[in-house]
Amino acid sequence: MTATTVETVGPQVAPALAEYQAGQGIELLVPAWAAAARVLTPDFHGALPEFVTDKVARRFYGSIQLDPARPTPQFSQVADEVISRLAGLADVSVKVRVDIEASSDGEGFSDATVRTVTENAKTLKFSNAGFEEE
Repeated sequence: MTATTVETVGPQVAPALAEYQAGQGIELLVPAWAAAARVLTPDFHGALPEFVTDKVARRFYGSIQLDPARPTPQFSQVADEVISRLAGLADVSVKVRVDIEASSDGEGFSDATVRTVTENAKTLKFSNAGFEEE
């Protein structure tokens, strides 16, 4: 089998230009003819390079653990720097969920705490909330 190289298929981006583009964060593209030809080089072995893909980022997911003593500043920063950037894009739907886990290592939660937290969760329209007994 004869290896097909970039030189035999057609021109390529000058190495200096490719290095500049990579340094500037410019997405490197491989011409369709090169991708279709599955150009072979010693480092390439017939597989398409990582930067050649038909896939596009379509979903974002993320989770963060907030300081329970002061969650508001962190959540505000998340809202400003992540949620608002995504929500401001056309054709993007954003869902934000807040998960809260609390466990008592002592004698458990008092009846007053259970009642207050349960009522507050209901008032705030939590879709799922409750205490577990052991």
